[in-house]
Amino acid sequence: LDGRAGGFTSSAELYVHAKNPERVRSAWLRSKTLPVTHRPDWNDVRIVRAILSLIAEALKDARMTHILLCTESCVPITTLKEAARSVLLDEICPWEEEGKSSEGKSGKSVDWD
Repeated sequence: LDGRAGGFTSSAELYVHAKNPERVRSAWLRSKTLPVTHRPDWNDVRIVRAILSLIAEALKDARMTHILLCTESCVPITTLKEAARSVLLDEICPWEEEGKSSEGKSGKSVDWD
């Protein structure tokens, strides 16, 4: 996504850390996948190493202004396009409007029961 906001140009790039890169079938997705994998397990310090590898790769791009971390194993709350527009262009997204508090802070309560 490329766009203009506040007098500057913003853009987004995708970087992927795959636990099992040999299982990635899409050539496009493989082209976005880091050459290293930490093979993290649930609640494992290797998750932090994977995140740090993604951030390090992203910061090689001098144009980088924002980093948005996502996971393939959780239900998304929005599309990637909506998330990118909100982060890069400071647009209000549906989940922000829905959870406005009286102080103007965003948030959505989640009932875990």
